Amino acid sequence: MSDKPASLWLVTMAKKLEGVDVSGEIDIDQYLTVIEAIPPIYDGLFAGVPIVPGQLKNDIAFGIKMMTSKKEELGEGSPKKLTLEGMVTKEKAAKGDKWKKMGGDNKTGTRGILWLNRATTFITVLMEKVAGGMEPSAAGAEAYATILKPYHGWMISKVVGSAMSSAPKKEVILDRLGHPDKPLTDEEAKAQLAAFVTPMKALVTKISDFLEKEGCNFPDKA
Repeated sequence: MSDKPASLWLVTMAKKLEGVDVSGEIDIDQYLTVIEAIPPIYDGLFAGVPIVPGQLKNDIAFGIKMMTSKKEELGEGSPKKLTLEGMVTKEKAAKGDKWKKMGGDNKTGTRGILWLNRATTFITVLMEKVAGGMEPSAAGAEAYATILKPYHGWMISKVVGSAMSSAPKKEVILDRLGHPDKPLTDEEAKAQLAAFVTPMKALVTKISDFLEKEGCNFPDKA
């Protein structure tokens, strides 16, 4: 067993993403199977700043907990299982004229979906930039400034933003996230990155487009 943080993360994520169908509405269980496997990447990226992986992992864990709770509360639906899209539309209907306040309500599945999608969009954009040749520190800074910083308060943005500069070199990251026993060749690294980035980008884009359409890309800060 390797003691490297997040060993085989790219391979694991690619396999899990194969189980998510984005051709129609997104099945909640399929989605959560992917999301539950996200946290180890934070150890790979920010192992030198322990407080950051812990905070980001907690954000993921809270979102999963809220979505799971709301799934049970809203029921599976009939005649088909409850989907991400179904959860949002049901919660909007239940809130009536007050649905726009869900952006600041951390007890809704809709807010959970929104923040989980922002977190995974950040990871996707970061890894896409790394795949394009950018160093992780620069990729992280750009992805954070675009995806998450607009929704973080001053204190969170200072801590997380500063941590981006601590991300190790590209070769170290790929070693941590790739094969546990040997460094990846350039071709292996490109293949593993593509196998993750391509389906993950399709997933987060589909969710982003739906939330935007429903008016649920709330500007409320964390």
